Amino acid sequence: MNMYEKQRAAYAHIREVYDRYVRTLDLACKKGCATCCTINVTLTSLEACAIADQLDALPRGDRLWDRVVAASESRRFCPQSTFNQTARYYADGVEPPEEETPDPAWGPCPLLMADGSCPVYEVRPFACRCMVSQTACDAAGSAAVSSFTVTVGTVMHQYIEHIDRAGVSGNLTDLLLCLRPRHARDACKSLVTKDLRENFPANTLTVALLAGPEDKERLAPILDDLNRF
Repeated sequence: MNMYEKQRAAYAHIREVYDRYVRTLDLACKKGCATCCTINVTLTSLEACAIADQLDALPRGDRLWDRVVAASESRRFCPQSTFNQTARYYADGVEPPEEETPDPAWGPCPLLMADGSCPVYEVRPFACRCMVSQTACDAAGSAAVSSFTVTVGTVMHQYIEHIDRAGVSGNLTDLLLCLRPRHARDACKSLVTKDLRENFPANTLTVALLAGPEDKERLAPILDDLNRF
């Protein structure tokens, strides 16, 4: 098993732990519900490699790539810091850089189909997987979710970044376009990411969790599951 395969296996474990938690929730999310599928979705380079591979393998992949290219002309959220960078700022008593507030009105995800389906659903970013709601977002205009569920998702993001610590994080459109060339993707999978790290926020190790003391007890069994890999 090469390093990329090990990373993907660790990612799958994180996803399974999160899915077990989500199964304890009463959620309104269902197929075709796509209010949360906007152009502002972010991900790690590890996730972007898997999505790029999937796009190349799809019969209509070229058309989907064209939509990603078109999306590069639209306004979108581009993070200045990663989750673990933000945690390090707080651990050091420093305010992280101010981020732009993402606006769903900037447009839908370039991969979203007209029927609300996702052609890369099985390898969708974790940011999509953890966007859950207890009420229908299209009716309420926003998601309804507990602060603890948000914390669980944030911690999972930190673990994903940790296993992809040689990589980067960024907007889906930007990372996909950078990793569309096979040689760029192969380099990323081999942890040769110097060029990426010059253009995107660099992933780092997890030094502290973005969770408050009030969540420590409830988080403990979830962290135990994560650390069993």
